[in-house]
Amino acid sequence: MSKDRRPLLYAAAIVILGIMAYRGSLFGKFLLDDLTLVVFNPHIRDLSGAAGLFSENIGAGMGPDVSSSFYRPFQMLTYALDLRVWGLSYIGCHFTNLLLHISAALGLYYFVRMISGRDLLAFLSGALFAVHPVNTEAVSYISGRADPLSAAFILLCLISYVKYLYTNKVVYYALFPLCYIIAVFSRESALLVIPLVLLYHYSFRRRISAAGLAPLVAVTGLYLVARACALKSMLPHFSVSGPALGRIAAFFAAFAEYIRILFFPYGLHMEYGRKAFGFGDPLTLSGLALFAVCVFFILKKRASRGLDLFCSGWFIIALLPVSNIFPLNAYMAEHWLYLPSAGFFVLVSSALFYIYRIERTRLAAVALAVVVLGSYTMATIKQNRYWSEPEFFYKKTLEYSPGSARMYTYLAVHYLMQNRQDDAETMFRKAEEVKKISY
Repeated sequence: MSKDRRPLLYAAAIVILGIMAYRGSLFGKFLLDDLTLVVFNPHIRDLSGAAGLFSENIGAGMGPDVSSSFYRPFQMLTYALDLRVWGLSYIGCHFTNLLLHISAALGLYYFVRMISGRDLLAFLSGALFAVHPVNTEAVSYISGRADPLSAAFILLCLISYVKYLYTNKVVYYALFPLCYIIAVFSRESALLVIPLVLLYHYSFRRRISAAGLAPLVAVTGLYLVARACALKSMLPHFSVSGPALGRIAAFFAAFAEYIRILFFPYGLHMEYGRKAFGFGDPLTLSGLALFAVCVFFILKKRASRGLDLFCSGWFIIALLPVSNIFPLNAYMAEHWLYLPSAGFFVLVSSALFYIYRIERTRLAAVALAVVVLGSYTMATIKQNRYWSEPEFFYKKTLEYSPGSARMYTYLAVHYLMQNRQDDAETMFRKAEEVKKISY
């Protein structure tokens, strides 16, 4: 294979794998928050009002009394564009999600190729990211769009930033802050761009340039001012928080679950909810041990630095905003892994690539990679069925989370939309019963 053609063929393979894994997601109907953000949202009906999206929270379309901690105007703008292009079509909305996810996977491939110089390693990283079932909540759920949208532009921002460092070209100096603007106004986690840039400089021994960081700092300031004006708040706010030590214990429990579903993605579902954990819980202790192993690995790689340090640091840093230090509405969520998993998949790919480089284990490495990619692709295809039909989705989620008043409420709304009044009333009553138990 010619070296000139190799990147194109690897990129094409990632696109094909992504389409294979998520083709079934195109036929999933509107459900859960899709109803409030897209189907019944008057604020996205006309692009002439697009500027107004930058002065409100994402729930504002449901009325002036609706409050949300999420300020994501570019996410809402993409829904407005969907309606303009596709009409109120769930297939069109899912296609946009798929396009963004494949773009993020290609961005990861190109970024890893650029900083490592290894095509095969970069391909494995992008392919794992493209097909892993843990990303279905972000890709197969229309309202999960903020994750692939933001991640795609975070990666494009990092690519442009590194290219600017090496070429000093004006086009890249203009491009990376523009990408950062789109990323951060799509999802709050894009604020991690500056920590990731600093991590890159440390990991690859690159001198920090004040001129390079200045646009990123300026965009961060712009975002914080815009968020404060729109939401009258800088931090998320939820009605139930719990003690700080309990939330930290819950994060370590979540960390153990995150590692488990990244390696063995079974039992995936929405709505993990708020659960009480203590430092004596086995799951918390397991997570604490795994977190300590990760920190030890990072410290060990400090001397050599390079890709392994950067990607392990990426994984930990990207998880910190969802560590429940600031109260969140759940102790864990699968879509919170979307950005952190990029670093994790590069580490896994690096291990596979190391095995591949040893001549006597090369065939085993290829076979293992094929099995892993194939099994994850099949698991994603299967998981897309979970997101396909609203009634099935709500009932299946309630099997995992029987204490979710929100799922009972949305199931009731679904029944109302089908003119099943008696079933709807039953679900509304069940939701009220669950709320009384919870509070």
